[in-house]
Formats: sequence, C-alpha cells, structure tokens
Amino acid sequence: MPFNTEFKPVSLKHTTLFKPMKVGKTMVLHRAIIPPLNKMRADPETHILNEELSIEYHGQRSQSPGTMIITEPGNISPEAGGYAGSPVIYSKVQMEVWQKFFSKIHENKSFAWVQLYALGSQASPKFLKANGYKYVSASAGAYIDEIFEKKLRKQIIPKLV
Repeated sequence: MPFNTEFKPVSLKHTTLFKPMKVGKTMVLHRAIIPPLNKMRADPETHILNEELSIEYHGQRSQSPGTMIITEPGNISPEAGGYAGSPVIYSKVQMEVWQKFFSKIHENKSFAWVQLYALGSQASPKFLKANGYKYVSASAGAYIDEIFEKKLRKQIIPKLV
C-alpha cells in the first residue's frame, strides 16, 4: 500500500486531548483513553485471564500517570460468556488475577474500569451447546443474521429462551 502523500498531520496541541478531565471522582490527566480490547487469552476451561500477560499488557499501557484504562470485558457469569478464551469476573479466584493487574495499573498512578458484559445474542451457538447453556438475548428473536439463527436453532433449539 503506497504512502498517502495528501495526508497533512494536524497538531493536537491546542485541543483538549492533553487536558485533565474528571471521570466520576477520578481525575485523569489526559483524555487519551485505552478502550476495552478483548484479547481472548483467558484459559478456555476456567476463563481466568493469563496472569503474566495481563500484568505486562496493562502495565505497559498504564505507564503514563493519570491514564484511564477500560479493561477488556469481563463476563458477569458463566452463561453470559459465549466464546472460549473470553475472560470472566464472577468468582474469587478470577477476581484475584484481575486484582494483580489492577495493582500494576495503580502502581503506575493510572486508573482502571472493567467493562462488564453479557454476550447475549452474540454468543457462539457451538460454545453454548458445548457448555449446556441457554441462548438468552435482551430481545426475543434477536439474531446476528439468518445463518447464525440457523446454526443456533440446529445446535441448541431445546434450550432456546
């Protein structure tokens, strides 16, 4: 892919990007926020995050004091998942691993919020069937597309909610 010679960089010096901002009771020192990025590196069986990689990853991204990090999503229950490798945050053992990388973030004088989630209509039919979970969605009949609905009905129709 050729380099775009028509692109003209614009300085962000006079924008609010580098100005502090209050988020709830927390004062972040700039507005460059690390968004939630699910890396799908949790143990496929226990859904516990890879401790070493999580501490390193979040430690690197929190090196600039005052950084706001919204962590990768954490499923709120086993049934709320939907993919192998997706992290969870509902048991004491799992929360102990999360706490270790929160400690690293706080050591770097930065801040973290967990994105809590339930996959609902985005859950993998194969994952749901393999784990004996029901398909639960916020809206009845909500499917990604017709192919997804056919797979879902074929694989877990007796458990369809």
